Amino acid sequence: SKAALNMMTKSLAHVLGPEIRINSVAPGMIQTRWLKEGLQDEAYEKMLQQAQKQLPLKEVATAEDVAESLVWFLEGAKLVTGEILIVDSGIHLGILPGYSRGDD
Repeated sequence: SKAALNMMTKSLAHVLGPEIRINSVAPGMIQTRWLKEGLQDEAYEKMLQQAQKQLPLKEVATAEDVAESLVWFLEGAKLVTGEILIVDSGIHLGILPGYSRGDD
């Protein structure tokens, strides 16, 4: 479960520091070929449009977005450990399914 992985990240960071930094990335909905192949084209596009309306950043993440987050941990976060970086365009902030912010 996510809670177990989050606690493991924090525990390992505490035990293995300072020699090893432990962080994790928690992606939300990701645009992938696998997701697209599971739906018909029209249903996939409709799902993306609906998600984009609900997300605070109005963009569904790609695999490249998640990879860039990992690179940041590797190259630019030398004093960061025990963190869970959420890459989900802000959906974790509590936007409810079916909710639209009204600025279509």
